[in-house]
Amino acid sequence: MSEPPEIPAHGESIGVEIKSLRDQLTVSSGWGIMVDLAGVRRSRNVLQSNWFELDTLIGPFKFDVQVALDVFANPVDPMRWERFLNGLDAPLHNYVAAVKSLVDHQRIVSETYLAGENRDRYQDEVKRRFINSPGSQFVQQLRDYLLHVRLPVTAGSFSFARGTDGPEHGSVAHSITLDVPSMMKWKKWNLRSREYFKRSGDNLDLHEALAIYYADADDFHNWFDRHIRECNLDAINEAQDLIDAHNALVERLTGELVVLKSDPSIDQGVGPF
Repeated sequence: MSEPPEIPAHGESIGVEIKSLRDQLTVSSGWGIMVDLAGVRRSRNVLQSNWFELDTLIGPFKFDVQVALDVFANPVDPMRWERFLNGLDAPLHNYVAAVKSLVDHQRIVSETYLAGENRDRYQDEVKRRFINSPGSQFVQQLRDYLLHVRLPVTAGSFSFARGTDGPEHGSVAHSITLDVPSMMKWKKWNLRSREYFKRSGDNLDLHEALAIYYADADDFHNWFDRHIRECNLDAINEAQDLIDAHNALVERLTGELVVLKSDPSIDQGVGPF
């Protein structure tokens, strides 16, 4: 059995310094901000993953007529349509649950690290992007409908638009839809959601609603991360100085660049060690 490597004479004192820096970093407000933003980013990644899964199912149905017809009216496998619709339940449930999780996690972080005008600016952005948006309100309330009422009735919608040069130049539109009349029986939809229903008619295009919401939520997440960092720049810079000092000592002791990353969500969980 080989002997452990001998620690240089100065190694013990450097080890003490490294531990001291880690202790300081652990209790610093800047590190706490980094860790909490990493947590929000993980929630965004969950939403992203759920959207990508759902998009791979309902996206091809909407944008590829051959896929839509093969799923909807397959003469060899007449039960394929029913299996397809049943297969949407879990991904849709996961998507809307992730929507609300991200909303709540961002709200908690904002309450912790924003105050005064900075808090007001956050609330203004939330109102502009989500609270005053009929589509966003529908998607957020769809989570409550799924959890507390029922899974929505899904269907396939096909429509033919006659071309100006004759029917042979027309186009077919197809999408997975939700049945609006059945959902409207729930009395807790707010005014914005009901406005979205009126725009949609009896058949609400599911892909359109979820795709627009995901794009808006992803853009807001990027804004939110920047806003928190800008409003807490001094604390974050102090934590980064501790990280840089720690990394320099580790490299000096080991001769290798084994570092703490300034992004605590990468390869090291939620703590500095």
